[in-house]
Amino acid sequence: MLTGKNLVAGEWRDGKSSFQAVQADNGQSIDPAFAEASRDDVSDACRAAADAQTTFGSLDPASRAKFLRLAADKIDALGDTLTQRAMAESGLPEARLNGERGRTVGQLRLFADEVENGGWQGLRIDHAGRTPRSRNAARTPSRGMPRTVNWSPTMRSNSCTPIPSILKAPAQWPIAGHSASR
Repeated sequence: MLTGKNLVAGEWRDGKSSFQAVQADNGQSIDPAFAEASRDDVSDACRAAADAQTTFGSLDPASRAKFLRLAADKIDALGDTLTQRAMAESGLPEARLNGERGRTVGQLRLFADEVENGGWQGLRIDHAGRTPRSRNAARTPSRGMPRTVNWSPTMRSNSCTPIPSILKAPAQWPIAGHSASR
């Protein structure tokens, strides 16, 4: 439920002045009025955010992933309430806003999976006992190099569409790890 108050360092605060959202279709004010944050509110919020970052940064990957999934679940739980409010303020159609919500929670869950599996760290394990080859030998397809390209889920230009995690490389790409941006 919207209260119009600011949540700063775990404390709900009112402001000395306020403003209201307006309906996109007719310009009428929508309740509740929102408190304007003071300089002290902003300063306190920045300090609290820095402290929270330190705490969050010390969490193990499973706890970070759990947090991201919880955020996604909370957004999902808002459901129609969030959609109706966004429709009133923005004038955007319901289907578009439901799609935006779905994409947002999908990305949060995708990021949670990436945090958990550690792929974002780019770590490689070099097992002892293998025979080193020359650089050119490693690039020769006839030496049994896999024709798989591993791309991490990233975004293309202004699109928010994730690129698939594993794609088969065309025959003209002789090594794994080829980047489409090259």
